[in-house]
Amino acid sequence: MDITFVVTLRDMLPEVLGDMFEHAGLIGDADQVRAEARDTACRALTLTRTVDLPAVPRMGETVWVDPNWEPVTVRAVEWTLAPEGDDPRVCVLLEDLDEDEVGAERGATELLLDNGWTVQIRAVD
Repeated sequence: MDITFVVTLRDMLPEVLGDMFEHAGLIGDADQVRAEARDTACRALTLTRTVDLPAVPRMGETVWVDPNWEPVTVRAVEWTLAPEGDDPRVCVLLEDLDEDEVGAERGATELLLDNGWTVQIRAVD
């Protein structure tokens, strides 16, 4: 069965920086950093990969998107009933990957692209 996996690479560091500025009493700077974090989130990169697997992972299970990283948790599974004659499709949505934890942003993205992931245009929550 072909299963499409979807993972979003985000830069989550700006969100943490906003908390650190606020903790230090720099509220104005914290607000600016949070605004930058929201802007960064809108530019998150969503990647997909379709693979043939014998079963569909369930919500809460983990999968390896790359053998060099920790496994990623399945956030949701979406089934789409296809039109007449076509097979149904399944899309497994994975928890976001933090680019800062994976490695250098460009290197992390290139590693995924080199391992069969493709860029997908998809609305980012």
